[in-house]
Amino acid sequence: MFYLYLFISIIIIVVNATNCLTCVDLLTLNETRDEKILSQTLDDDFKLCLSKIGHSPINAEQSKIIWNYIKYQCKLIENIPVSYFYNMGWILNGIDPEDFQYIKIDNIEIIEVLGHYHGLSLQQLSAIADQVRVNWGNKNTEDYSEYDLIALRQILCGFNRSEIENIYPDAYKFVF
Repeated sequence: MFYLYLFISIIIIVVNATNCLTCVDLLTLNETRDEKILSQTLDDDFKLCLSKIGHSPINAEQSKIIWNYIKYQCKLIENIPVSYFYNMGWILNGIDPEDFQYIKIDNIEIIEVLGHYHGLSLQQLSAIADQVRVNWGNKNTEDYSEYDLIALRQILCGFNRSEIENIYPDAYKFVF
């Protein structure tokens, strides 16, 4: 009887282990659209996992796969918690420029996270700048304060020349 109980316990552990991904598994996934894999939950604390992965250089393909996993787990991009963005780091490279239109960029903290990250492409920065224009619709570039510029940092590369020229010069004084 003891051996039967032991055997059943081992089977349960193996079945549970195969239904969960580890943080390391996320890095080893190949480009996948397989819902069976994407629907597996992560057995680690997700924010901790994002932090581990996001703070070490990963290639563009890996970051895109992890971004797709995050999107799938959260169902909609709009549902991704702000706290996830704080820990993404290198994973931000995997965000498709089109996806930025669904990220709520009216939160200054998200803008600051995106603005401080140096690995975004010009297309991504332009997409973020477009969202800033939409979400800050009542604020023109000449109204940007030094606090806005501190948050925007790299995102300013996505603005066009005339918009940057319209920024009041004193706003730059304390930023750089």
